[in-house]
Amino acid sequence: MAVGDAVGTLSPVAPSGTLNVRPSGSQEWVIHNLYFGSATFDIQIVNSSSTITIDSFSGPGAITGFWFHLTNSQYLRIINKGSSTIPAGYDGIVTKV
Repeated sequence: MAVGDAVGTLSPVAPSGTLNVRPSGSQEWVIHNLYFGSATFDIQIVNSSSTITIDSFSGPGAITGFWFHLTNSQYLRIINKGSSTIPAGYDGIVTKV
């Protein structure tokens, strides 16, 4: 990956499962959009000392137009709180490799 490349995924998340939006190694990303299918889910920001739930949703939706600055040690987590598997995903750009 190079600086300026798009990064993202859309994948199934099982009940009580998570999707970590987390760059590998020394990479840094800016994530602009998060997407979720029909379920109840939490969005958390996680680092080595804390976890903060920044939002909770019920039903399909998206968080769009944001600037989440992420590293391997500070990242986002989408948690499926529902009883069925849902699609969830994100997109953004690589800012450091």
